[in-house]
Amino acid sequence: MKENTLFSVYLYIDFALILVYYMTIARKQQQTKQEGMDMKNIWNIVHDCDGENGEPTCWAKEINHPKYGKFVWITENENCLYDVEVNRVEFITLVTCKTLTSAKRWVSKNL
Repeated sequence: MKENTLFSVYLYIDFALILVYYMTIARKQQQTKQEGMDMKNIWNIVHDCDGENGEPTCWAKEINHPKYGKFVWITENENCLYDVEVNRVEFITLVTCKTLTSAKRWVSKNL
């Protein structure tokens, strides 16, 4: 009887370890999926355009858009507004927004 009990304990431990293993795999798959989604929404600061105090004034994101090209930029203009720009032979301002967040949102919805 003692051997059966010991066997049952080992069986439960094995089951628990397998369960933890599969839960870990599922969590890693979810994290990878989330990271993949986040990669689509990465804005890079263009430090060559930083202001006098080192504050960022320009951000770029890869969009691979058939009409607007590979990249989109958001630049802070002289009125402290944010221009969403693309480069098609020359830079074209698509829209001007009041905040950086609203400019990023516009890009997410429209490009």
